[in-house]
Amino acid sequence: MLSYYKKFNQRQKKVKSVNEIYKYTTIKRKSLMALGVVLIIIIITTFTFVLLKSALFNIDQINITGTSSIISKNIEDEIQKQLTIPKFFIFKNQNIFLFNSSAIQPKLITAYNLENVIISKHLPNKLYVKITERVPVAIVFTTDKMHEFDKYGYIIKTTNTTPEIITQQTNTLRKTIPIIYNLQSDLKYNTPQDILGLNLLNIILYIKSNLEKQKIYPLAFKLHQEKQSPKITIELENQIELYFDYTEDIDTQLNKLHFFLKENDITKLQYINLRFKNRVYSKPK
Repeated sequence: MLSYYKKFNQRQKKVKSVNEIYKYTTIKRKSLMALGVVLIIIIITTFTFVLLKSALFNIDQINITGTSSIISKNIEDEIQKQLTIPKFFIFKNQNIFLFNSSAIQPKLITAYNLENVIISKHLPNKLYVKITERVPVAIVFTTDKMHEFDKYGYIIKTTNTTPEIITQQTNTLRKTIPIIYNLQSDLKYNTPQDILGLNLLNIILYIKSNLEKQKIYPLAFKLHQEKQSPKITIELENQIELYFDYTEDIDTQLNKLHFFLKENDITKLQYINLRFKNRVYSKPK
């Protein structure tokens, strides 16, 4: 019996010893892991700090493409101002990793009335800036101003006009983009954009494109936006006019014109009125 208790006590001492060893090794392993994590954090922090402070990654080349009417140097100067802004107190925005292109893009678009700006980074120190300028697709004359519209119905530029400027612009641009006359004061509209809405702009561009397919080349478009008689008067060469109702289906009116001209010589007419649903009215010279 005493032998049994002696063996039992020896066995208990061995278990206790094993537990102590296991506990010690566990603590040691956790300590080494914690030390490893701290070392990794120190290495990453040091590497990041060196990376962000290194002159190798300071932006010193800015390549700008896509400018036409805008001076590239002005765009570059705006970006250079952004590079001088401090970042996190101890770094500079000049570092290619810290430079925030999304912050400067809307500023450039607003300042230079651009359609779009794409800025891409190329390691170690280059920026590529692709500019998309707004391109006029229509010129609209009101009583005393000239407005250049882009394809989105956005006014690119507004200038004061005189009869001489209107004549000069009409002769220069009428073969490339539509010249539109909306001979009412700008003060009638809540905003300049209302002078020619996007829907009306698209209608005019669509009519122009389809007429040119029939080898009919508009010189100018005149808007009549009265509620009782909405109309677009299209001036052609030899003092010929076409009348469209822009509130009705344009394709129907274009089809009527197409079939009408198969049986009639447009050069012998003073006008062709397409605004009525079932008929085409014309007047000979």
